[in-house]
Amino acid sequence: MNHKSDREPNEIFIEVPSTPHYPYPEIIPSASDPMGEIQIRGHALRTLGGGNVRWWVLISGWLMFGTIFLVTVSLVLFSQSYVLIFPLAIAAIPLFPLWRGTAKKLARQSRRS
Repeated sequence: MNHKSDREPNEIFIEVPSTPHYPYPEIIPSASDPMGEIQIRGHALRTLGGGNVRWWVLISGWLMFGTIFLVTVSLVLFSQSYVLIFPLAIAAIPLFPLWRGTAKKLARQSRRS
């Protein structure tokens, strides 16, 4: 007769779930509320600054944000008004993560070659 007590005590049964459950799932904020929009923009700028994006994303970022910055600089120079320095500073904010991301991307490429 086979009873439960007849089994060897060394048998261990482990159940493995079909889909892993992560203890800290990434919560994607909603861009429809103001705080979620700030979080999404911060995540995008951190991604650009990390250099983990493709070249076309960096180049299009330079074209888009660089053009906005250059237009603002030209407005400040032609109007000769100190009031436009604040918009100039705001237009320069995305250029810092772009610069850092481009530098990291170039450093990675030089290490590979």
